[in-house]
Amino acid sequence: MRTINHAELVSIQAVARHGSITAAADALGLAKSAVSKHVSQLEARLGVVLVLRQSRSVRLTAEGERLLPRIQSLLAEGERLFDEALDQTGRTDGTVHIAATPEFGGFVADAFFPIVRAAYPDLRLTMRVSYDWEDMQSGAFDLAFRIQEVQDDRLVARELGAYRRVLVASPDYPGLADLKQPADLANETCLVFSAPDTRVGWLLTSPGGEGVSETVQVSGPVAVRSFIILQRLAEQGQGIAWLPDLLVREAREAGRLVRVLPEWESHWRPLYLTYRPGSEQISRLKCVIDLARQHLPGLIRDVTGD
Repeated sequence: MRTINHAELVSIQAVARHGSITAAADALGLAKSAVSKHVSQLEARLGVVLVLRQSRSVRLTAEGERLLPRIQSLLAEGERLFDEALDQTGRTDGTVHIAATPEFGGFVADAFFPIVRAAYPDLRLTMRVSYDWEDMQSGAFDLAFRIQEVQDDRLVARELGAYRRVLVASPDYPGLADLKQPADLANETCLVFSAPDTRVGWLLTSPGGEGVSETVQVSGPVAVRSFIILQRLAEQGQGIAWLPDLLVREAREAGRLVRVLPEWESHWRPLYLTYRPGSEQISRLKCVIDLARQHLPGLIRDVTGD
């Protein structure tokens, strides 16, 4: 009877995700030789070459790309089997693996994780923060906190609230009182999020009156793909930043940042909790999902309202 080795499947999935044997071994906590052996054994077992080995990296062959989704599915089904078996014991423990964007993830960790830990002290929570879209079908993550959109329509998406971006600067930034309209930003030092260069258009909306929108071209000395770093730069007085309100509330209350053109902001953007169908049937996931739907909407409103 033909068999499949679980460790071999885990290793090839890690190699595909990290792009090298060394990085996969580090992520799995295994020796590089062990991961390489797992890959070779799986190739021999299947009778196909799955990866092309290069001096500094590896990449999947066409056959490897074709088989990877099936391998990920098998691993996810295996995890679900263990989850369902554990549920029969009536215990609520184990690990919940979470993906999130850095800022929303930081908010969730600060405001929501303590609630989960108090309710279920035997649960363990892991979170990977990234602006990239993690593959929720791979089985590597159980839940994901997403901003604005959900790119996989196979996922369940629960809207938890919404956020907006607001203009902020240090109260010591020169000339704040002279800023009267969005067009004035074109002549100011602005801190840009993740642009090819340091020039970008900001679409601002005035929520009062008729909800007029205006795009202004801004520029500044730096562009950084991190709202957290941009907030630090703004607090240092290095420019005006356009940041998520759920990120800057504490800095505003502490007086390190002030609103600029407070009658102008971005459109409201939804915040989601996403997961694979059937996740609510797994005890450890249902506990976190239920708590998130119960508590996070109110926690989000607390920091996004003025």
